[in-house]
Formats: sequence, C-alpha cells, structure tokens
Amino acid sequence: MHTFESVKTISKTFENKIVQMTFEPDPETFIKWFRVMAGTATIEDDIVVYETLDGRRGGFDFRSDPSTKAVMIAFAIAGMQWTSFFPGLMGKVNKEWKKRKK
Repeated sequence: MHTFESVKTISKTFENKIVQMTFEPDPETFIKWFRVMAGTATIEDDIVVYETLDGRRGGFDFRSDPSTKAVMIAFAIAGMQWTSFFPGLMGKVNKEWKKRKK
C-alpha cells in the first residue's frame, strides 16, 4: 500500500518530467516520451495528436506557449483531475519559463 508521502513523491516526479518535456525542443524526443505517457501519439507539421488508453482524444500545437502545452500534456495523462494529480505543475512551468526568458 502506498503512503501519502510516496504518492506526493510520485506526483512531484511526474510534474518535473512534464516541465522538462514542456520545454523539450526536439519533437521526436517529445513524441517518444508522450507515446509512453498518453497511449498513442503522432506529430505532423508540429501538431501533436493523441488517443489515451481510456479513449480520450486530443491534440495541440507542439509550439504552444509553455503554460498551454503543460496543461495539454497533464490533461492527456490524468484527464480532468490533472490539477489534483499535479498541483504544483503550473508554478514549476511558470518559474522555468521566467528563467528561460532572461
């Protein structure tokens, strides 16, 4: 049985990986990882299209701003409950985005 602390650790690990992949510049590297996380995924002309294992479908522009891209990734992974699974995600994305803008 997982403890609350181990669940929080797993959540933070996923958040960190989502942040990293949000800023990944190589579409092929991103899509290889995203296929593992989302189910099926393709990228063509910078448009990412996916279908999750539970049948949800979606898509987004690979070049989206980091906030939008992170939300789309998190939604593909966790569905509508993504904010519960990844509560610190947007703060981490915004912090990284500000750091990269300098």
